[in-house]
Amino acid sequence: MVKGDARAAIARGAHSSGDSDSIAALAGAFAGAKHGPKYWLPEWIEVLEYRDRLSALARAWD
Repeated sequence: MVKGDARAAIARGAHSSGDSDSIAALAGAFAGAKHGPKYWLPEWIEVLEYRDRLSALARAWD
């Protein structure tokens, strides 16, 4: 996995054994919390649910 590769982080979680959908969701959430929007592909950001609210929260946090 390449450091900073959003697709690889989620794919690794999705292809793990056990509750893979939850693991992938958590991997994405942790990666997003650590790296912020610059980590994600632009086409993913465009369709992100609650994008405006999350962006406002991120701006307030900084």
